[in-house]
Amino acid sequence: MYPGKGSFTVQMVLGQVQAKEASNLKLGKSVRMVLQNARQFPEGRWLFIRMESAEDLADVQQLLLIKSRPLKNK
Repeated sequence: MYPGKGSFTVQMVLGQVQAKEASNLKLGKSVRMVLQNARQFPEGRWLFIRMESAEDLADVQQLLLIKSRPLKNK
């Protein structure tokens, strides 16, 4: 987390499988835009989400639930 004036920014990296799962979530407009616009790198999508509303907080909580699940080996 990075502090800001009147808000803060959350940074997280979603792997390719996690990003695909996140794209199926019902997310608010601002977090959905961050997810869609984040470039896919080999290690995943780097998300920088500015927390400005309760909706943003709920969205980040959903993303953290995805991050907390063990990765499945294929």
